[in-house]
Amino acid sequence: MCETLRCFASQPVSPSNASGTFLRPSIEVRMPKSLGKAESLELPRKSSVRTEIRKSSAPLEQSRIRIMEIASRLFISEGYGPVTIERVAREARVSKTTVYKFVSSKEQLYELAVSQTARRRAAEDGLIPDDSSDLRRTFETIGRNLLQALSDPESLSLMRNVIAESPRFPQLAEAFHRNSPFQSAKVRLTKLLEKLGQEGRLSVQDPGMAASQFIGMVRDNALTRLLLGLNVKSRELERTTLAAADAFLKIYAAEDLQNHRECV
Repeated sequence: MCETLRCFASQPVSPSNASGTFLRPSIEVRMPKSLGKAESLELPRKSSVRTEIRKSSAPLEQSRIRIMEIASRLFISEGYGPVTIERVAREARVSKTTVYKFVSSKEQLYELAVSQTARRRAAEDGLIPDDSSDLRRTFETIGRNLLQALSDPESLSLMRNVIAESPRFPQLAEAFHRNSPFQSAKVRLTKLLEKLGQEGRLSVQDPGMAASQFIGMVRDNALTRLLLGLNVKSRELERTTLAAADAFLKIYAAEDLQNHRECV
């Protein structure tokens, strides 16, 4: 269903040609009659294009996840200096070019890896128990959970790493502080204290300050020794937890409970 366009070209010929000109062989150009009709020119459907994009991006996303896992492990265990982009690429089984598709430098890879690990650790802490009917048991459990998170080898390595590199990466130190297990603990504990205050079970004027005080009491004796790699006995941690819970509940006990104690 096409029309044939015949093009002819002429030019002078040698004097021996009687006609003076000759015709070049015809050139046929076939053009569709109805180029504008949908059936004459089919474009790929949008849905199929999106499917192809998803298929092609899936392996790249898997590579990104593997790169970040390897980078986090190496940076946290060895620090910033010894780790190189080449080593991360080799252990992640990708090329350096692939690594540079996600980050522009080793510095950026370090910041992303450490921040990602800090956020993951904060999300996994399971600090607040579901049942808060017994306040003493609740705060003793919170204290134990805090010390358990603090004693975790990965958490300690992460803190040591950030402290060591904070002069070079001040923005990383700030990001770690925002995403640290202690900051996450403060946010969750603040919400619990607000709830207990509304219920009249504790007398808390500033829940955020009270949360910081409890966390400080729990970690005060243990933090420095753990960061220095010194031995901290489990019974010392337990004694710290019990003492912190007892002191906190005495400070923020509801007025009717305080009056009851005074009468007794």
